[in-house]
Amino acid sequence: MGVLMAGASPLFAAVFAWVLWRERPDRWRTLGLACMALGVALLGSKFGTAGHAGAWRRMAAHGGAI
Repeated sequence: MGVLMAGASPLFAAVFAWVLWRERPDRWRTLGLACMALGVALLGSKFGTAGHAGAWRRMAAHGGAI
């Protein structure tokens, strides 16, 4: 849960800035926010974990080998 809150806090800050101060992000910030939202969504889902704890260790080891 802590990872999701840390990853989602910039998204909430951007939404609040947009709503409260009418500050619209430019193209690059929008792309960055979309990438962060995708990352938070992937962390929150069971995508790639095969439904069991510890599967991320294998994925991390394979990613580190690349």
